[in-house]
Amino acid sequence: MKLMSGNVADAEDALGNAMVRASSHFAEGKGAAITNQRAWLSRLVHNACIDFYRARSRQKRWTEEILAMADSDVVPSLPSPAPTPEEVAETGESMRSLQRGLDDLPDVLRDPIILRFLEGRSYAEIADRLSITNCTARKRVQLARERLRRNGAGPEI
Repeated sequence: MKLMSGNVADAEDALGNAMVRASSHFAEGKGAAITNQRAWLSRLVHNACIDFYRARSRQKRWTEEILAMADSDVVPSLPSPAPTPEEVAETGESMRSLQRGLDDLPDVLRDPIILRFLEGRSYAEIADRLSITNCTARKRVQLARERLRRNGAGPEI
């Protein structure tokens, strides 16, 4: 509760999130790999609190920015709901370029970057899945991103 600035409701939400993460971890059969369950759970709850706090801070900042825009004479233009034909063509070409870039990567780089950005896995999950260290998972994702950028597969990765 100390991490949540004394807000009991936020602390309960963060704890609930941590429990969902823990139960998912054990449901996937990864519980046996934990040597110190108390320390692991403590770190999990701590990380859930930090994640919750950051999300709350972002939400607050966005709300303040929107209110500031509402108070000013600046009215942001909303994007059109339907993409233009140029946008559709550009997106299609970007996707084809990305696919070619991914196809050109060696498996040791392709697998981690797909797990990270297409499946949304954490570095710890990638490391577990590929039986490598967390540092190696991070490095392989970094190398894959650099190679994709260098080959023109896009700076957005």
